[in-house]
Amino acid sequence: MEKRNLTIIMTVVISLTIGLIVLGLIFNKSELEKINGFTGEFAISKDGTIAYVNYNEGEPELYLSNNPHRPIITLDATKEITDLVFTPADSALFYIVNNKEIDSENLGSTVFEVNINSLKINEVFTEEKLITEITFDPKDETVLFYLRAGTFENYSPIARAYPHDFDIFSYSLDKKETTRHTSFEKYDMNSLQISDKEHIAYIQMTDDFDAETADELFEMKQKIFEISLEKPENVKVISESGVEQDIYDMFYIYEYETIIFQAVGSTSEKGIFEYELFALDLNENKKTQLTFLKEYTEHPVYSAHDDKIYFIVDKKFAKSYPEYYLYRMNRDGSEMEEVI
Repeated sequence: MEKRNLTIIMTVVISLTIGLIVLGLIFNKSELEKINGFTGEFAISKDGTIAYVNYNEGEPELYLSNNPHRPIITLDATKEITDLVFTPADSALFYIVNNKEIDSENLGSTVFEVNINSLKINEVFTEEKLITEITFDPKDETVLFYLRAGTFENYSPIARAYPHDFDIFSYSLDKKETTRHTSFEKYDMNSLQISDKEHIAYIQMTDDFDAETADELFEMKQKIFEISLEKPENVKVISESGVEQDIYDMFYIYEYETIIFQAVGSTSEKGIFEYELFALDLNENKKTQLTFLKEYTEHPVYSAHDDKIYFIVDKKFAKSYPEYYLYRMNRDGSEMEEVI
């Protein structure tokens, strides 16, 4: 009798365990597929049109602000759009598609082009490594620059895996050729911009050129650099004066000799960093805080169309899955408003 009861109990336990495992897998899948809302990826054309990416039940959808009810394209939930940019003449929109789940054995990115008039989509090129950002040469719209990471790994056992070994590349749309401009294999690179007058790239990255150990790398600051595309060994920091804290994201407004950047503004009562936007006047080496939202404020983009700075706010930073909102403000931080 006791043996029979034990058999029944074990059968029930095993059945419940299997059932919970199956339910867990279904729940996890459904949670990923139920992600909805703005992803934080956007671009602005010269005429003020905003391209942006939303999740609809986990599927990325690409929209234009002049037709917000019909997506240009919908991808499956295993893919993501990680950056997008208009051509200098606003004739097309380019975007990167990556896998959501990636590792060093599963790298690979594809760049696509959308014709703004016909909305026809063409595949431009594919890389076997990870493309994280794209931007056009404002002097030549046939040249698309991009950041490429060679690995996706964690440099510490307690850290999350991230893309590393970055360099600057470009792709000629006419010649269909790739050019490698740097051979730094940098720990990180962000906010790639190309000068509208010279063969110069601007980039945000860790100042680790002289670091030889992991401890030295940890002590290095995040800064903004100017890199000659003709002689990439000519690298100089342009954020040295006026900024002491780490810079994590930036946009260089050339006509005003001003850099809009993200940095830690303060720390909350719970010890969570609060990221704000600042302006650095390169002529006067003067830093000004623009936002005081006490949130996670990032990805500043200047729009000459309305002389506004657009940016992203994550209102669930360090709390749960990100919840992004698009804002804009004047260059001095005034008249801030959410963009609907």
